[in-house]
Amino acid sequence: DIDLDTVARAGIHLSHAPNGENRIHHNRIVNAMQGGITVDSDCRAEVYANVVNGPAFGVFVRGSLDVPVHDNLLIATGYGIQMAGTVTRARVIAYQNTMIIPNGNAAQSYSGGDSGPHVFVNNLIVAPTATASRPVLGFDLTGASTADIHDNLVLPSIDAAHFVDAAGGDYHLAADSPAIGTGVDLSGMGVDADLDGRARSV
Repeated sequence: DIDLDTVARAGIHLSHAPNGENRIHHNRIVNAMQGGITVDSDCRAEVYANVVNGPAFGVFVRGSLDVPVHDNLLIATGYGIQMAGTVTRARVIAYQNTMIIPNGNAAQSYSGGDSGPHVFVNNLIVAPTATASRPVLGFDLTGASTADIHDNLVLPSIDAAHFVDAAGGDYHLAADSPAIGTGVDLSGMGVDADLDGRARSV
């Protein structure tokens, strides 16, 4: 439950933590100049239920395998989720995130070691302005070996998402949002609550 506003470096940086169950959750990070949350160098971690609003990436996974990133709200970040391999490969399993990214793509991987195979499912991607479609619109995964990308909803603008009050900072979905009822059932993965802790089925 960390609340950070205007940070010169990264908001949260976890490094060299290969053991145990490290969880980064329920934090609010605003204007972290070097990105919101970094999982770095052979870490075991789960990143969920965070709000990141800032000019760089939302979540960066570097040299860490099988990192679940889910139920986060990533706003106005250069990239929603960024991945890079080192000596150790990077692999992200990203689901049920809302990424509002008028400055880039939902996800980017880049060279520096093998990266992937990544999984992206049931993510809401709003207003991506970068033109990369590798392998699909909103993604730039040229550095990844393979990726499983399905059942994400990409919308062209914030207005198209029908948030309750985006201008006022309320990114809950309005009753007529096209994002309601889309996606696939992930209850088998233990996905049973949203960012607010309310029960969800998809």
